[in-house]
Amino acid sequence: MVIFDIGGVLVPFNESQISARLKKFTSISETEIFYQIFRSPLHYDFLQGKVQPVSFFNQIRSVLKLNLEFDQFKKVYREVWLNQPNRQCIEFMESCQKKAITVGLMSNIDIIGLEYLLSRFAFLNQCTFGVYSCYARSIKPQPEIYRQVEQRSPANAGQMLFIDDSFENIKAAHIRGWQTYHYQKYI
Repeated sequence: MVIFDIGGVLVPFNESQISARLKKFTSISETEIFYQIFRSPLHYDFLQGKVQPVSFFNQIRSVLKLNLEFDQFKKVYREVWLNQPNRQCIEFMESCQKKAITVGLMSNIDIIGLEYLLSRFAFLNQCTFGVYSCYARSIKPQPEIYRQVEQRSPANAGQMLFIDDSFENIKAAHIRGWQTYHYQKYI
């Protein structure tokens, strides 16, 4: 069984471009925009599905004094995901599937990003299962999200290979007995 992370492994992302795009809707600095959207406790709650998209937007709009509506925000927010998926990792994923190796996904992702990616990239829908932080109510490297993967996996821990771009997430999987690969370069 092979479990892929999405962001930074299968599909590259660039959080900083959102700050630049939202700057035209506020007088707040790009640095503060970035922090409030991607490094605040609110964002971690959003990733875990504890805050719904409209509530996330309303709180962000209030803090950043954004002059835009939810649909505009959603369009800009989805631009974190770049349009060119990682062909090398996708080819590996497809070769695993051709060999009848179970392929799953585990990702720290909010519902806006997840809905966008699932509608945009068919290869994500071809995996046997996905455990996403917005539904798991847990983010990597917390043990709960790994436990949910183990529950859904037909393999035992020693038969699972997890590919992620975060060393911290890889370490958490390794502690559970998973095989791991720290993906460090998007080609």
